Amino acid sequence: MKPLKTMTLAVLAMFLMNFTMASEKDHDLVQKQISFFKSDLAEHIIYPEQAFKQMIEGSVATSLKITDNGKVIITGINGHPVLVNSLKKQLENIQLSPFSLISGEEILLKINFEIE
Repeated sequence: MKPLKTMTLAVLAMFLMNFTMASEKDHDLVQKQISFFKSDLAEHIIYPEQAFKQMIEGSVATSLKITDNGKVIITGINGHPVLVNSLKKQLENIQLSPFSLISGEEILLKINFEIE
């Protein structure tokens, strides 16, 4: 049986807000944008072929920001070097939909790469 490559995203700490949420409705809107962001990002990230060939698994912790025009800026990254290098290249080339409520905010993300 051929091993299966999987990749999951987990938002560790959503983001550090520069303002206080005014209401539960605002909080719900931000959570929806984070959910859309996570889905959008997951569509663009693939399991690194080199890591798959070498049977490398692991998690990569990233700290990033999204610009007003949807570009992803990496502010910190840590994990296995093969996974980190591949993820950096992928994130640097991603153009996402703009996310107005979370643009410019620090987002901490954990990406798990597993071979099943």
